[in-house]
Amino acid sequence: MKIPKKITPCPILEAVIELRFAINVPSEAVFGLLYNEFKEKFPNNKPLHILQLPGPIREQDPNLKYQPHYKLENDHYVLQIGPRVMSLVTKGKYPGWIDLKKQAIENFTILFQSKIISHVERIGLRYINFFKDNIFPNTNIKLKLNDETLISNETQIRTVVLENNYQCQIHINNNSIVNNQNKGSVIDVDVFKLKTQNINKEHFLSSIEDAHTIEKKKFFTIVSDQMIKELNPEY
Repeated sequence: MKIPKKITPCPILEAVIELRFAINVPSEAVFGLLYNEFKEKFPNNKPLHILQLPGPIREQDPNLKYQPHYKLENDHYVLQIGPRVMSLVTKGKYPGWIDLKKQAIENFTILFQSKIISHVERIGLRYINFFKDNIFPNTNIKLKLNDETLISNETQIRTVVLENNYQCQIHINNNSIVNNQNKGSVIDVDVFKLKTQNINKEHFLSSIEDAHTIEKKKFFTIVSDQMIKELNPEY
């Protein structure tokens, strides 16, 4: 299929590049080892609520293990850092893949050069797309039971599909509230690769490039051809 380079208006609410990892230094030392490298580029530093929990609970609870502990911001991006995770998140208008990838190269290179990673647990790329209206009539998804449609005004679909060495978690919800006020539909596509022996930035960057290709393919497979035409595609 022919995939557009750009659609307008852009529905991307947020894009996230994330790396989860095991460490060869004490967990409480990670932020201190990285902060000096990022503080000028991301001048706004905020500790997150998870730090109010006791350390042993954060370490032992699998739901908390990969949560960030600090959020650093500038005008365009958010960098989140935890003892076993770092993520780069877009802020405001989506800057485009070229700029996002450039920022990923700059910031994750610093992480790899720090030598704190013993092995990689997960490499992920996630895109959250928002639409004001019910998205299901404008998708290629048909959900029926005995020829009767199961899609209503409050429908959620979540599935995981495999693509090469990647898992792709797709979540579609036509009754979402974003930013505590806007109600509409969300197409959330999270493409990720689990444990890998490669811990160098070249493997990481090739992985997010592959994940980006998969994400775009999945998104434009979900959305109907008619919807794509209405979004002013540029090829």
